[in-house]
Amino acid sequence: MELKAKDTYRIESKDGLSIEDLESLWNPYLALSCANTIGLYCLLHTEKASGVSVETHGHLCELLDIRIETLQKSFRILEQIGLVESYLRDNEDHQDFIYVLKKPLILQNLLNHEALGRALYQKIGNASFDQMKKRFARSVYDKDGFTQITAKFDPSALLRWDETVEAQYLTQQTRPQTVKLTHLTFDLKKFLQRCSSVVFPMEMRTQDTLEKIEELGSIFGISEDDMVRLVGKCVNFKSGKVDVEALHKRITHEPLHQTKLPDDPYRWPPVIFLKNKQNGIEPVDADKRLLLKLVGELRLNPEVVNVLVEHILATNNQRLNKAYVEKIAMTWSRLGIKSVEEAKKEIDSPQVSFKSAGTRKRNDVMPTFEEETQGLSEAERAELFESLNALGGKKHGKD
Repeated sequence: MELKAKDTYRIESKDGLSIEDLESLWNPYLALSCANTIGLYCLLHTEKASGVSVETHGHLCELLDIRIETLQKSFRILEQIGLVESYLRDNEDHQDFIYVLKKPLILQNLLNHEALGRALYQKIGNASFDQMKKRFARSVYDKDGFTQITAKFDPSALLRWDETVEAQYLTQQTRPQTVKLTHLTFDLKKFLQRCSSVVFPMEMRTQDTLEKIEELGSIFGISEDDMVRLVGKCVNFKSGKVDVEALHKRITHEPLHQTKLPDDPYRWPPVIFLKNKQNGIEPVDADKRLLLKLVGELRLNPEVVNVLVEHILATNNQRLNKAYVEKIAMTWSRLGIKSVEEAKKEIDSPQVSFKSAGTRKRNDVMPTFEEETQGLSEAERAELFESLNALGGKKHGKD
């Protein structure tokens, strides 16, 4: 397998690098490889942290000032010493890689590693190996006879905490990881192949932005070529980002065009699925925004949304009542319903009853005074009716 500059790559990593990681990288791992290799590994972490999603290997060669052959050799070494896992997919005109960055072993664990420890010992020799052990040894003192006097956190430090500060603090919290959607119909790879970096610069192709583009295309049934045009109109060169809100609005107002659809109607984009249920009449913007919320916010897969839409229309006199749809969608989201089969099973479940959201006729049950007043004396009966008449008079007075 020959690596080429035009071959693309993506990076997957759970954590960044700590001081202990860097210490291990630039000592035993450096001895097991070379500066170019460790530099490449650190650069990949930097690229991931800065939000780079898809790039070419030529980009790495330019940053490291090395040839593509040297880059390929460095990747092979990173794989061999356990710092990178590589995954490959062949495309028509290039190769696509995913590099999973693995955490380096801390120094003590590497020195004791069955393979890497022996490789390092053979590479640097007994004296240097022993010197490295002593140099980075962590001092641990005998605490026998000592009493721990560590002060604990003082709750009084939060006495001035109020709702305003709480609201500000919550905005700083790490955003929870969103539920990954499946069976999306928009071809993100095809979109990226057809989209010039002049129209959609590489530095703007963050993972969040690309995922949002893929979701929007899969909800509204936007073709890859049309998406290139729409994204190009929403690129903000001043901020260095794609204006996702502006993209929402443009796509919502975009007329639906004929696109190639899966054989299974439930796999269609929800907006096109609803249009088909309406005998070819394009959904109004309000219904489009509702479908966008079900997928984008409640994280229901498009196929599940289609089952929900079909059920609501069939049981609610062909009306897509927003509050009613959201109520069921929230329940399905909490239940973690992911597929057509699970959605239909939930609908057919005997303990679940989805009542129609239409207007219900009120059947008031009036009291039968004959039954309720049995056993009362004439005076008690007269007093009861007088009280009831007084209550009725007050009610009419308010009306």
